[in-house]
Amino acid sequence: MILGSTALEVAIGMIFVYLLMSLLCSAVAEYVEAKLNYRSKDLEKGVRLLLDKYLPGEKRPDESARGGTPPAQGQSAGGSSTSGQGDGEAGSVTALLYKHPLVKSLYRGEKLPSYIPSRTFALALWDLAVPADKRADGAGGAQTLSVIRQAVSDNKFISADLKRALLMLLDDAGGDFEKARKNIEDWYDGTMDRVSGWYKRRVQVILLLIGLLVAAAVNADSISIARALMNQDGLRAAIVGQAEKAAAVPLPSPTPTPATPAEQEKAAVQQIQGVWAQINATGLPIGWVSAAAVPDPSDPRRFPSDLGGGGLKLLGILITALAVSQGAPFWFDLLNKFIVIRSTVKPREKSRDEGTKDKRAKDGEDGGA
Repeated sequence: MILGSTALEVAIGMIFVYLLMSLLCSAVAEYVEAKLNYRSKDLEKGVRLLLDKYLPGEKRPDESARGGTPPAQGQSAGGSSTSGQGDGEAGSVTALLYKHPLVKSLYRGEKLPSYIPSRTFALALWDLAVPADKRADGAGGAQTLSVIRQAVSDNKFISADLKRALLMLLDDAGGDFEKARKNIEDWYDGTMDRVSGWYKRRVQVILLLIGLLVAAAVNADSISIARALMNQDGLRAAIVGQAEKAAAVPLPSPTPTPATPAEQEKAAVQQIQGVWAQINATGLPIGWVSAAAVPDPSDPRRFPSDLGGGGLKLLGILITALAVSQGAPFWFDLLNKFIVIRSTVKPREKSRDEGTKDKRAKDGEDGGA
C-alpha cells in the first residue's frame, strides 16, 4: 500500500504541474489573442456567413442577384444614417451592420468589436431591413409584423437567402412582435455557438504550439519531473500539499469578452507572472543551467550531453506539450478527483498501520507472559 500511495502522490504532483503549465500557456495564448484580435475576426466571419453567405476572399454573389444596388454612402439599407468608417467589403450587409451606430459603439478604438449582444444585433439588422418610415406605417404608428414583413419583402438590397430567413423568423412568431425579435436573437446566438467552436478548436492548436515552446523554454520535462517526484519524498509531499491548496481554489476566470485589448493584455501578463511565481515556488527541476553552474551530470536541468539523453529530454517536453493542450479545466477537474481518492486511501492506510502496531504490541505482551 505504501508503494500505491507513492504512485498516487506522484500522479497528483504531475497533474498539478500540468495544471500550472496549462494556466501559464493559457495566459500566453490570451496575450497573443489580444494582440492578433482573433475573437473579433471570428465574430466578423460568423456575421458575414449569416448575412452575406460568403467569407472574405470568396467570390461575392453578384449584386444583380440581390435585385438592386447597394445604398449610397452614408445610408443603410433601410434609409438610416451610418456615418463613420465601416469594415468589410463595401455594399455587403455585414459592412452596413458594422457601420450601424448600435454596433459602432462597441468598437475598441479602431479594432472591430469582439462581442455583439444578440439584442443589439437584432435591433441593428431590423433597422437595416425595415426602413424607419415603414416601421411607423401601422395603425397609430404602431409596429405590426404585417408591415414589417412587407418591408422586408420589398427590400431591394438584402440577398434572397437573408430575406427568406428573416421572413421565416417573422412568420414563426405568429403575430407576436417580441417573439419575432427573439427569433432573430436566437438565430444569431446559434451562429455564435458555431463561432465559439471555431475559436475553441484554434485555441487548442495554439495551446499545443505554445505548450511546446514554453515547455522547451523552461525545460518542463515530464520524465525528469516524474523521476524527481518518485525519488524525493520531501519534494513530493510539498507538491501534494500545494496541489491540495490549489484544488480548493476555483480556477481564475478568463478575461471578459467585451474587455479592451489593453485590459486583456494586462490581465494576461498578471496571470503569467502569478503562475510563473507558483511554478518557481514548487522546487521542481525546471529551467536550464550550464554545466559549469551545476557539476552533477545527472542534474535534469543541464543540457543533454549525448543523443540518448537528448531524445529522452525531447520526449519529456513533448509529453508536457500534449498535456497542456488539454487545457487547465481538464487538469483541475482531474486533480480534484485524485485528491478525493487520496483522502479515502490515506485513512485506510493509517488504520491498517495502527492495527499492525497494536497487534505487535499484543503479541509482545503475550510472549512476555
